[in-house]
Amino acid sequence: MDKLSLATLGERRPSELPSDAIRLPAETPPPNLEEEPEDFESRPTAEQISKNELRLIEESKDAPVPSQVLDAAPMLKASLVAPVQVNGKMFQDFLEALSSVAKESLLPPILRNVRVTYTEGELQLEATDERIWLIAKMKAHGGRDGFECMLPLKRALNVVRRIVASYSSLCIGVDVEEIHIGPYSFPHGGKIGDYPRRMTLQPEELKVVLPVHYIDCILKRLAGVVDPDHDKACFQGVRLDFNEGVAVATDGKRLHMLTLKEIQISTRRPHRTRPAVTVPVEVFTYLRAVADRQWVGLVVNEKLLTAFGEDFGVLVRPLEGSFGNWRGVVPSYTGYWVVDKEALIETLKDAQPLQSGYVKLAVDSIGDKLIVTARGPQGDTYRHAVTAYRRGGPPTLQCGVNPQFLRYAIEATEGGLVHLGFDDQRPETNPITVSGEKDDFQAVVMPYSAD
Repeated sequence: MDKLSLATLGERRPSELPSDAIRLPAETPPPNLEEEPEDFESRPTAEQISKNELRLIEESKDAPVPSQVLDAAPMLKASLVAPVQVNGKMFQDFLEALSSVAKESLLPPILRNVRVTYTEGELQLEATDERIWLIAKMKAHGGRDGFECMLPLKRALNVVRRIVASYSSLCIGVDVEEIHIGPYSFPHGGKIGDYPRRMTLQPEELKVVLPVHYIDCILKRLAGVVDPDHDKACFQGVRLDFNEGVAVATDGKRLHMLTLKEIQISTRRPHRTRPAVTVPVEVFTYLRAVADRQWVGLVVNEKLLTAFGEDFGVLVRPLEGSFGNWRGVVPSYTGYWVVDKEALIETLKDAQPLQSGYVKLAVDSIGDKLIVTARGPQGDTYRHAVTAYRRGGPPTLQCGVNPQFLRYAIEATEGGLVHLGFDDQRPETNPITVSGEKDDFQAVVMPYSAD
């Protein structure tokens, strides 16, 4: 096809235009003033509403008043820095977890506070009693201005619980004199410079991967034995013996032991004896609250134990003092008596109202019975026989035992049956062993003598 220039297109006559071309007049004709305009009334277009929209309109007529209009609690006072917004429930959970260490009884009073540090995108919370140092981290939305403050834990928890009941998020701000959490304000808990310095990390002796379910087991089955007021500091916590692979707790009158078969240990010196450390119960309480995976990593040194996760950390100085030869306390009996766990627990509960300092245990191999007898201060007597089966061990015996100690040991076992071990020669003075069916747990309870 020949290419046409602009000049050629301009020279085309009207007859040469395509038959379907639109022709416009050279000038717009003037309006005809003789013709009167017709009356014109605009009619609205009919609105098309779907059935789903009609249903939503009907439902909205009886809709309840919303209980929550804002996601975040409004802040009423001005802050020197851009307010930081955090998840309210997570913030509350971390504060409650930190309260296991930052107790109201601590001295100096600065230890009753939580140290709050904000850097862009992250809020860090710390608490310490100068033996245990707890750390928690959470995402935060705010400005680029970082800040630090000492948060009075008790007052903050009361405020946060009230806010979280109505809002999913809360805002935190500070000024020279006060800390603002949502619509509430209160004074700073102290000066940052007065707060202790974090303890120095120690060289790694071994690394341990501890399954989280062991933390629950330690708190449920061992922590009740620990005496926080004991004269010996080593009896105020749970012993983690990585050489034996066990956790042990004792108050000098009883001992509970849990074998940690599933832990994984790595060390740079495989031929060296692995360390053992005694850890306060508060460490396990905190780990249970914050650990959100199936395991917790531990870095062990005889002077410092460190636990860590993605958003938490723990540093703890182990309790001082020799734990002694706990293995020598655990007897190895050739036989035991098998008793129904729930039946024995109920029997001990029924004997409790007498408030007897001890109960007597007697076995009858002919009648296959374990007889529990309790005598109250006023001379009242309770006696009940539970079905029991002998699997070796002494055919007959009598001994006294603290009912609370025995009951806690039985409740700590797993399975429907409990195994009670007694010494063949002197059951009235030698330890009683308590274990469950195919269980990694064992308890040792010393007999009770009324003399």
